[in-house]
Amino acid sequence: MLITLVLQSLAQCEVGKIGFAPGESMTYEVNYHWGMIWANAGSATFSVEADTYAGQPVYHLIGLGCSHKNWDWFYKVRDRFDAWVDVDQLKPQRYIRNTREGSNYTHNDSYFYYNSKKIHTYNYGNTKLNKSDTLPLTTCVFDVMTMIYYARTLDFTKAKIGDSVPYNMYLDGKTYKDLNIKYLGKEKIMTTLGEINCVKFSPKLIPGTIFKAGSGMIVWATDDALRLPVRIETPIVIGEVLIKIAKFKKGVK
Repeated sequence: MLITLVLQSLAQCEVGKIGFAPGESMTYEVNYHWGMIWANAGSATFSVEADTYAGQPVYHLIGLGCSHKNWDWFYKVRDRFDAWVDVDQLKPQRYIRNTREGSNYTHNDSYFYYNSKKIHTYNYGNTKLNKSDTLPLTTCVFDVMTMIYYARTLDFTKAKIGDSVPYNMYLDGKTYKDLNIKYLGKEKIMTTLGEINCVKFSPKLIPGTIFKAGSGMIVWATDDALRLPVRIETPIVIGEVLIKIAKFKKGVK
Protein backbone atom coordinates (compact mmCIF):
# COMPACT_ATOMS: atom_id res chain seq x y z
CA MET A 1 0.00 0.00 0.00
CA LEU A 2 1.23 3.48 -0.84
CA ILE A 3 1.69 5.36 2.42
CA THR A 4 1.15 9.02 1.72
CA LEU A 5 1.40 10.42 5.20
CA VAL A 6 4.65 12.30 5.59
CA LEU A 7 5.43 11.25 9.14
CA GLN A 8 7.71 8.22 9.19
CA SER A 9 6.50 7.23 12.66
CA LEU A 10 2.96 6.82 11.40
CA ALA A 11 4.15 4.82 8.42
CA GLN A 12 5.56 2.31 10.91
CA CYS A 13 2.31 2.30 12.89
CA GLU A 14 3.86 3.76 16.00
CA VAL A 15 1.61 5.30 18.60
CA GLY A 16 1.75 9.07 18.95
CA LYS A 17 1.19 11.08 22.12
CA ILE A 18 -1.43 9.45 24.33
CA GLY A 19 -3.85 12.11 25.55
CA PHE A 20 -6.34 9.92 27.38
CA ALA A 21 -5.82 8.52 30.89
CA PRO A 22 -7.47 6.21 33.44
CA GLY A 23 -10.73 7.63 34.74
CA GLU A 24 -11.76 9.01 31.34
CA SER A 25 -15.35 8.41 30.30
CA MET A 26 -17.13 9.33 27.04
CA THR A 27 -20.90 8.98 26.63
CA TYR A 28 -22.58 9.23 23.22
CA GLU A 29 -26.10 9.57 21.88
CA VAL A 30 -26.78 7.18 18.99
CA ASN A 31 -29.28 8.34 16.37
CA TYR A 32 -30.66 6.33 13.46
CA HIS A 33 -31.75 7.86 10.14
CA TRP A 34 -33.66 6.08 7.38
CA GLY A 35 -35.66 8.02 4.81
CA MET A 36 -37.94 10.38 6.74
CA ILE A 37 -37.23 8.65 10.06
CA TRP A 38 -34.91 10.17 12.67
CA ALA A 39 -34.77 8.30 15.99
CA ASN A 40 -32.69 8.54 19.16
CA ALA A 41 -32.07 4.80 19.21
CA GLY A 42 -29.53 4.22 21.97
CA SER A 43 -26.38 5.21 23.79
CA ALA A 44 -22.74 4.17 24.00
CA THR A 45 -20.13 4.68 26.70
CA PHE A 46 -16.35 4.27 26.48
CA SER A 47 -14.11 4.31 29.54
CA VAL A 48 -10.48 3.77 30.51
CA GLU A 49 -9.30 2.04 33.68
CA ALA A 50 -5.84 1.29 35.07
CA ASP A 51 -5.18 -2.44 35.42
CA THR A 52 -2.47 -5.11 35.27
CA TYR A 53 -2.15 -8.01 32.85
CA ALA A 54 0.49 -10.75 33.15
CA GLY A 55 2.11 -8.62 35.84
CA GLN A 56 2.44 -5.54 33.61
CA PRO A 57 0.54 -2.22 33.77
CA VAL A 58 -2.16 -1.93 31.10
CA TYR A 59 -5.12 0.19 30.12
CA HIS A 60 -8.44 -1.61 30.39
CA LEU A 61 -10.66 -0.17 27.65
CA ILE A 62 -14.40 -0.74 28.06
CA GLY A 63 -17.13 -0.10 25.51
CA LEU A 64 -20.85 -0.46 26.30
CA GLY A 65 -23.66 -0.10 23.77
CA CYS A 66 -27.38 -0.28 24.45
CA SER A 67 -30.55 0.44 22.50
CA HIS A 68 -33.25 2.40 24.33
CA LYS A 69 -36.06 0.21 25.67
CA ASN A 70 -38.64 1.89 23.45
CA TRP A 71 -36.46 0.91 20.47
CA ASP A 72 -35.85 -2.71 21.53
CA TRP A 73 -38.90 -3.96 19.66
CA PHE A 74 -37.22 -2.97 16.41
CA TYR A 75 -33.61 -3.94 17.08
CA LYS A 76 -32.43 -4.76 20.59
CA VAL A 77 -28.75 -4.11 21.33
CA ARG A 78 -26.81 -5.05 24.46
CA ASP A 79 -23.09 -4.92 23.69
CA ARG A 80 -19.93 -4.99 25.77
CA PHE A 81 -16.34 -4.84 24.52
CA ASP A 82 -13.23 -5.15 26.71
CA ALA A 83 -9.61 -4.72 25.68
CA TRP A 84 -6.41 -4.77 27.70
CA VAL A 85 -3.53 -2.90 26.04
CA ASP A 86 0.01 -2.00 27.05
CA VAL A 87 0.42 1.60 28.17
CA ASP A 88 3.22 2.56 25.76
CA GLN A 89 2.32 1.23 22.30
CA LEU A 90 -1.34 0.26 22.87
CA LYS A 91 -0.61 -3.29 21.75
CA PRO A 92 -3.65 -5.51 22.41
CA GLN A 93 -3.06 -8.18 25.06
CA ARG A 94 -6.57 -9.56 25.41
CA TYR A 95 -9.88 -8.70 23.76
CA ILE A 96 -13.40 -9.82 24.70
CA ARG A 97 -16.60 -9.19 22.77
CA ASN A 98 -20.01 -10.01 24.22
CA THR A 99 -22.79 -8.73 21.97
CA ARG A 100 -26.52 -9.29 21.56
CA GLU A 101 -27.92 -7.58 18.48
CA GLY A 102 -31.43 -8.42 17.40
CA SER A 103 -31.81 -12.19 17.70
CA ASN A 104 -28.06 -12.83 17.39
CA TYR A 105 -25.45 -13.15 20.10
CA THR A 106 -21.68 -13.40 19.76
CA HIS A 107 -18.88 -14.10 22.22
CA ASN A 108 -15.24 -13.74 21.24
CA ASP A 109 -12.29 -14.08 23.62
CA SER A 110 -8.85 -13.47 22.11
CA TYR A 111 -5.30 -13.52 23.47
CA PHE A 112 -2.36 -11.84 21.73
CA TYR A 113 1.07 -13.48 22.11
CA TYR A 114 3.86 -11.32 20.69
CA ASN A 115 6.77 -13.67 21.39
CA SER A 116 5.22 -16.46 19.32
CA LYS A 117 3.40 -13.99 17.02
CA LYS A 118 0.05 -15.72 17.41
CA ILE A 119 -3.52 -14.87 18.36
CA HIS A 120 -5.50 -17.54 20.19
CA THR A 121 -9.21 -16.95 19.74
CA TYR A 122 -12.34 -18.60 21.09
CA ASN A 123 -15.68 -17.95 19.42
CA TYR A 124 -19.24 -19.00 19.98
CA GLY A 125 -22.70 -17.67 19.23
CA ASN A 126 -25.86 -18.56 17.35
CA THR A 127 -24.71 -17.26 13.95
CA LYS A 128 -21.45 -19.14 13.45
CA LEU A 129 -19.69 -22.40 14.19
CA ASN A 130 -18.42 -22.52 17.77
CA LYS A 131 -14.68 -23.02 17.61
CA SER A 132 -11.24 -22.07 18.82
CA ASP A 133 -8.49 -21.06 16.43
CA THR A 134 -4.92 -19.80 16.21
CA LEU A 135 -4.03 -16.98 13.83
CA PRO A 136 -0.75 -15.31 12.87
CA LEU A 137 -0.19 -12.03 14.73
CA THR A 138 0.82 -9.50 12.08
CA THR A 139 2.36 -6.10 12.72
CA CYS A 140 0.18 -3.08 13.30
CA VAL A 141 -2.97 -5.01 14.18
CA PHE A 142 -5.66 -3.66 16.50
CA ASP A 143 -8.93 -5.01 17.82
CA VAL A 144 -12.04 -2.84 17.52
CA MET A 145 -11.69 -1.19 20.93
CA THR A 146 -7.96 -0.54 20.67
CA MET A 147 -8.39 0.94 17.19
CA ILE A 148 -10.60 3.70 18.59
CA TYR A 149 -7.91 4.77 21.04
CA TYR A 150 -5.04 4.32 18.58
CA ALA A 151 -6.77 6.72 16.18
CA ARG A 152 -6.82 9.30 18.97
CA THR A 153 -3.01 9.34 19.06
CA LEU A 154 -2.51 10.19 15.37
CA ASP A 155 -0.77 13.49 14.69
CA PHE A 156 -2.14 15.18 11.56
CA THR A 157 -0.11 18.37 12.02
CA LYS A 158 1.91 17.88 8.84
CA ALA A 159 -0.69 15.88 6.94
CA LYS A 160 -2.35 17.00 3.72
CA ILE A 161 -5.97 16.30 2.85
CA GLY A 162 -6.16 12.81 1.35
CA ASP A 163 -3.14 11.46 3.23
CA SER A 164 -3.76 8.11 4.91
CA VAL A 165 -2.46 5.94 7.74
CA PRO A 166 -2.48 2.14 7.21
CA TYR A 167 -3.54 -0.40 9.82
CA ASN A 168 -4.78 -3.98 10.21
CA MET A 169 -7.96 -4.87 12.10
CA TYR A 170 -8.67 -8.02 14.11
CA LEU A 171 -12.39 -8.84 14.32
CA ASP A 172 -14.27 -12.04 15.20
CA GLY A 173 -11.41 -14.44 14.64
CA LYS A 174 -10.12 -12.86 11.43
CA THR A 175 -7.47 -10.27 10.55
CA TYR A 176 -8.37 -7.69 7.89
CA LYS A 177 -5.40 -6.12 6.10
CA ASP A 178 -4.85 -3.03 3.98
CA LEU A 179 -7.25 -0.77 5.86
CA ASN A 180 -6.49 2.90 6.39
CA ILE A 181 -7.56 6.14 8.03
CA LYS A 182 -7.83 9.03 5.57
CA TYR A 183 -7.29 12.62 6.70
CA LEU A 184 -10.07 14.99 5.52
CA GLY A 185 -8.93 18.31 6.99
CA LYS A 186 -10.19 20.55 9.79
CA GLU A 187 -13.62 21.92 10.64
CA LYS A 188 -15.30 23.83 13.47
CA ILE A 189 -18.58 22.25 14.58
CA MET A 190 -21.21 22.84 17.28
CA THR A 191 -21.62 20.09 19.91
CA THR A 192 -23.24 19.67 23.32
CA LEU A 193 -19.82 20.64 24.72
CA GLY A 194 -19.88 23.90 22.74
CA GLU A 195 -18.26 24.98 19.47
CA ILE A 196 -15.14 22.90 18.90
CA ASN A 197 -12.23 22.97 16.44
CA CYS A 198 -11.92 19.47 15.01
CA VAL A 199 -9.78 17.30 12.80
CA LYS A 200 -11.81 15.23 10.38
CA PHE A 201 -10.90 11.74 9.16
CA SER A 202 -12.45 8.67 7.58
CA PRO A 203 -11.61 5.06 8.56
CA LYS A 204 -12.03 2.45 5.84
CA LEU A 205 -14.71 -0.01 6.95
CA ILE A 206 -14.75 -3.80 6.87
CA PRO A 207 -16.99 -5.48 4.26
CA GLY A 208 -19.49 -8.02 5.52
CA THR A 209 -20.43 -6.18 8.73
CA ILE A 210 -23.48 -3.95 9.30
CA PHE A 211 -21.40 -1.10 7.91
CA LYS A 212 -21.06 -0.47 4.20
CA ALA A 213 -17.62 -1.37 2.91
CA GLY A 214 -15.32 1.46 1.96
CA SER A 215 -14.68 4.84 3.49
CA GLY A 216 -18.18 6.02 4.36
CA MET A 217 -17.57 6.71 8.05
CA ILE A 218 -16.56 10.26 8.99
CA VAL A 219 -15.17 11.16 12.43
CA TRP A 220 -14.78 14.62 13.95
CA ALA A 221 -12.30 14.71 16.87
CA THR A 222 -11.05 17.65 18.91
CA ASP A 223 -8.01 19.34 17.43
CA ASP A 224 -5.94 19.06 20.60
CA ALA A 225 -3.93 16.50 22.57
CA LEU A 226 -7.09 14.66 23.71
CA ARG A 227 -8.30 14.00 20.15
CA LEU A 228 -11.74 13.38 21.63
CA PRO A 229 -14.29 12.03 19.09
CA VAL A 230 -17.31 14.35 19.26
CA ARG A 231 -19.29 13.35 16.17
CA ILE A 232 -19.41 10.26 13.93
CA GLU A 233 -21.49 9.72 10.81
CA THR A 234 -21.62 6.40 9.01
CA PRO A 235 -23.86 4.66 6.47
CA ILE A 236 -25.03 1.16 7.40
CA VAL A 237 -26.73 -1.54 5.34
CA ILE A 238 -30.09 0.17 5.83
CA GLY A 239 -29.95 3.90 6.57
CA GLU A 240 -27.25 5.71 8.49
CA VAL A 241 -26.12 6.31 12.06
CA LEU A 242 -25.21 9.64 13.68
CA ILE A 243 -23.29 9.46 16.96
CA LYS A 244 -22.89 12.64 19.03
CA ILE A 245 -21.03 13.20 22.28
CA ALA A 246 -23.31 13.76 25.26
CA LYS A 247 -20.97 13.76 28.27
CA PHE A 248 -17.23 13.65 28.88
CA LYS A 249 -15.12 13.11 31.99
CA LYS A 250 -11.38 13.66 31.69
CA GLY A 251 -9.01 11.05 33.08
CA VAL A 252 -6.08 11.64 35.43
CA LYS A 253 -2.53 10.57 34.61
